[in-house]
Amino acid sequence: MYLYFIFIILFCFAAGECLNISLRKFPPLYKVSFWFAILILIMLSTFRWENGTDWDTYYSFFRYLDTPTLLSYMEPGFTLLSSINSSYTNYTFHLGCMAVLSIMPIARKAYRVSPYPLLSLFVWFAISLANIFPVRQSVAIAIFVFSWTYIDKRQVYKYLLCVLLAMTFHYSAIITIPVYFIWHKHISKKMLLLSIVAVSIVVVISQDFIMNMLSNIGGVFAKKIEFYSNKGDESFGSIYSPREVLIRGIINRSFFFVFAVLLFDKLRSKYQYLNGAINMYWYSMLLFLTTTPISVALARLTMYTDVSQIIIVPFVFKLRMPLTSKILILVIIGLYFFMRFRGVVNNYYDLYVPYHFVFGAKL
Repeated sequence: MYLYFIFIILFCFAAGECLNISLRKFPPLYKVSFWFAILILIMLSTFRWENGTDWDTYYSFFRYLDTPTLLSYMEPGFTLLSSINSSYTNYTFHLGCMAVLSIMPIARKAYRVSPYPLLSLFVWFAISLANIFPVRQSVAIAIFVFSWTYIDKRQVYKYLLCVLLAMTFHYSAIITIPVYFIWHKHISKKMLLLSIVAVSIVVVISQDFIMNMLSNIGGVFAKKIEFYSNKGDESFGSIYSPREVLIRGIINRSFFFVFAVLLFDKLRSKYQYLNGAINMYWYSMLLFLTTTPISVALARLTMYTDVSQIIIVPFVFKLRMPLTSKILILVIIGLYFFMRFRGVVNNYYDLYVPYHFVFGAKL
């Protein structure tokens, strides 16, 4: 199956990179190889047909638009992009635009700030298929990742403009505003871990109060929260029940979070991007714990901050260790993210497999 083939190839290249036996010894060739891999992902995203979640919804919306406009039942930025492409191009070109907007900003950030970009690419593919089946939230997430530069430089107005732009593709991007205020904080490992335990307890005993508080936000957000809470027992197309999503999520996230906090406690003070990424994942944990009991769909809010994993994981190889330890850790990473990857693929298996080319062929 093509997705598993890509997973294996990316892991092999990532392993070679981390063990210093890869093309990284030849910078020009390494750079070409990395961006060639990104090009393949963009092409897969562009030339698909009837693959990916919400295909019918987005294709119908594209055909519905006949003149450039900002106004429709979807967000204005996505509406404008869709309406321009609908008026002057075709759906494949539109998919290409979505692919570039969803993939390039994250790939560029990984290449520039990750100590091991190919490992970042592998992790990204394992947790989200590297956005090769983008929806409008994928574009919003990519814009958010692009905005990390402004958080790091403490340029709050530019960051807020990016959040506003992201919201024109998906209103949920408003949830990323707090990231700016926690990015530079050096939160102790004790506080990070105890806060997760405390919030878990509070969520269990105060779920109704939290629901009422969120509903008081007002406007379009209150309507969405009310809609999702009324359908709290539904899985929204996922093969996993809400309880399964919660249990799987807590196990996956707790394992990763505790590992990162304990292992990188000293390294965080040396690398600001690592510190910011760990703080972001802490925020992601809090979001998951407070939203998933309300609705599985609301747990998608964590997709913005979950992308921090592509920065966190590669830093494990910045620690001093013998070759045998590196190999062991690579095996653990490979197995862990293989389980994550299988969950992602199986969640919407029929929408991903087989791959349909716009030309008619299948993979």
